[in-house]
Amino acid sequence: MAGSADGLAGRLLSPARRVALTDLPEQWFHSIVVVRCRGARSVVDVPQFAGKLRGAWGEQLKATASAEAIAGGACGWQPPCALDVFFRTQGRITPALEIPKPYVLALLADGADLLVRLTLFGFATDWTETAAEALVRGCRTASCRGRLLEVIDRRYWSEESIPTAEAPAALVLAFETPLEIRLKHPAERDRTDQTNESSFNLATLIATLGNRVSGLARWQDASVDSDFRALKDQAAALDVQVLDHLPDRWKRFSRRQGQWIPMAGRRLVVMIEGGLAPLMPLLAIGEICHAGSHTSLGLGRYALLVPR
Repeated sequence: MAGSADGLAGRLLSPARRVALTDLPEQWFHSIVVVRCRGARSVVDVPQFAGKLRGAWGEQLKATASAEAIAGGACGWQPPCALDVFFRTQGRITPALEIPKPYVLALLADGADLLVRLTLFGFATDWTETAAEALVRGCRTASCRGRLLEVIDRRYWSEESIPTAEAPAALVLAFETPLEIRLKHPAERDRTDQTNESSFNLATLIATLGNRVSGLARWQDASVDSDFRALKDQAAALDVQVLDHLPDRWKRFSRRQGQWIPMAGRRLVVMIEGGLAPLMPLLAIGEICHAGSHTSLGLGRYALLVPR
């Protein structure tokens, strides 16, 4: 398990090895926690509910956290508490690129039941048991249509490597939760209008996904060796067709800020044709870790499909 808070930050900022992007899927590891809640599948398509569960999970993590972590500071325990690992930014790779939180949350339906799936990346899996216990307790404090969720099962396990298929002639990215891409440069924002059906920019998606995967690789004790600018240029040359487009707008409540925050995103189905081989490792990892902003709230989850 990782050491002190300083040791954790040092480990993330000075990774032990450098890995080619093409090799990263094979060396990737994560753990998965699944909590089953009886008869609550109706919340699966409610974007704000994942954020509600994330907040409930964080509240339960406070039960085993240090006073410093509860106050929002660095945990001085060795190893640091789970609240520190999952809810505090551990550092920045560049002034503009922080190390991502090492998890994603997903809401899935299985029959009439809700499955709450928490995926923990890299050595953050050391805290899987604590995370799983807190997720069960957090789910039991959340309500669906006026009734508290009824937890009827909890499972967790580890997985190693991400399968990467050979590049097909065409590939479909089907976003199962809204995609939001936050861009700092005004010109980039203009070219990627979130409400314009024809504005999807694959190169922008690849650039932001490259940043995300580079950051999450730090939790794998690795830095990524890849020419991401070249990948972005290759993505820009591909043929992209938007097959479906559903804009979403909602509000989420921030416990930290004590206010409602407006949210927006798009559920897209996009077909890509052309030389896909260089993008496949990145897209395969993205299928596990999501793309865009607010991934810890469940946004940006997509499936890779090969059209018939």
